[in-house]
Amino acid sequence: MAGEQLQDYALIVGIDDYSDKAEHPPLQGAKNDALAFMKWLRDVAKVPEANIKPFMLLSDPAGTVPTFSDIIKRVSGLLKLSPTGEERIGRRLYIFFAGHGVGPDIDEAGLVTAESDQFAKLFVPGQRCANTFRAGAFFEEIVLFMDCCRDFDATAPPVPWPFNTAVDPGPADKVKRFYVFAAGFGRKSHEKDFDGTTHGEFSHALIEALKGKASDSNGRITSASVAKHLSHRLSGWKPGVVDPEIVLAEGFQPRLGKVRVTMPAGAPQLKIVTGLGMKPVAAPIKDAGGGVQEIELPVDELFIFQALDAAGKLVNQTSEQVREEGTNVSLV
Repeated sequence: MAGEQLQDYALIVGIDDYSDKAEHPPLQGAKNDALAFMKWLRDVAKVPEANIKPFMLLSDPAGTVPTFSDIIKRVSGLLKLSPTGEERIGRRLYIFFAGHGVGPDIDEAGLVTAESDQFAKLFVPGQRCANTFRAGAFFEEIVLFMDCCRDFDATAPPVPWPFNTAVDPGPADKVKRFYVFAAGFGRKSHEKDFDGTTHGEFSHALIEALKGKASDSNGRITSASVAKHLSHRLSGWKPGVVDPEIVLAEGFQPRLGKVRVTMPAGAPQLKIVTGLGMKPVAAPIKDAGGGVQEIELPVDELFIFQALDAAGKLVNQTSEQVREEGTNVSLV
């Protein structure tokens, strides 16, 4: 991945304060979440600040920015990086939106913009925004994270989105996507205090996943491993569009979980294999006494546990997925 991050860009918006504070009470975590995501992009994903800062918007205390127009200008600014509108801009585009939200339809989430009130209901449709870049295949991969409520509002008018989102089944169909909403359609996202700082519960779980909690057996953070982590951490959460092979970061230690294997009498040997090739696992096995053997293995991976007799003949076997909180396997 070395050098590829130079081709990565990010559009980040965090809105705590709105002009109509009665309609949209102030939040405390949206800006924190946007800044935390920006820090992860810079420090872990190694995206250059020059590819982030021009396209990052945070609200002011008066709630006057960012407006719908402000965000449109940033989207337009990114699109203009393709000189004629036909060239690829980069490898990956990250889009992160946090603030009050609306669910305009079952497949969409909208970020309410700062000037929105009870009469002028303005929002940026996240998936439509992402598909603007997918339509022209401007990036090889598009990652969308939205920490917003998705309350359905039948009175909200259609958004006058000024960009083309019609998807060509050719190049656009090859664009890999990871689209993730904090809440299901018609449901709310929530904020919470984490060690003295307020964050969205979704964003907090997302950032901890991206920082290593979602590392797979190869020490990588992937779209699939992040989606799995969020499913474990957030009650009732369901993933959106997940192309599993998107690698978001790498170089982490695989997460390990302790496995206790109860062995049958007369079968003292424990063999563990994994993968399509039934490759033996070389991790050290500890005798815990009482016919139990212990081993630490990568979390979320599936292994086959085999009990062998003294001559190496198979006595019993079973498969089990390793859990972070600990896994008990019985070969009795």
